[in-house]
Amino acid sequence: MKLPEWSDSFAKTSMRQAWCAVLAAALACSRDPVKPVVPPNYRGVFHLGGSEIDAINVQIDDDGWHLTLCGCDSWGGWHGRVQITATAIGLLPSEGKERIRWTNGLDHDPPRKLTAHETADGLDVVGGSVNEHWLRGRVCAVCGGSNDPHVIQLGPTGLRPCEGPLPSGDSYAAVCRR
Repeated sequence: MKLPEWSDSFAKTSMRQAWCAVLAAALACSRDPVKPVVPPNYRGVFHLGGSEIDAINVQIDDDGWHLTLCGCDSWGGWHGRVQITATAIGLLPSEGKERIRWTNGLDHDPPRKLTAHETADGLDVVGGSVNEHWLRGRVCAVCGGSNDPHVIQLGPTGLRPCEGPLPSGDSYAAVCRR
């Protein structure tokens, strides 16, 4: 039995439509933005050089940057995205935000972008009114610190090195106590 000529073109059209549907589905599944891969020299935990009391750490990885401020009696944390360039990495606000909340959190003109440049012992972070040197490694606040039992100190009295990455989570009180 011979099929009419139109059936052959109908079969080709149906097959083409099926392949287009498969391709469209595959493209729809891959519309998520590709995470940047942070180079090893920028990856890890850094602490703010010159800070003598509050433990201010930033962790940079493929998920972005995560900054914590831990001071025993106060704490906070912020995060954002990273952008890889040929000579540095850009620290950007979190998705949907226009500006970065950084260590200068009370700044009346927070930056829209910060740039981190590699140094021999860490990173220089600049942008807007920010001009900071960050040292490789994490620090923790020393709480209290008085040997006199009659003196109660809630706040931090110094810093000590601590190991490992920043604990995950948004409970900054718990992060600061680890």
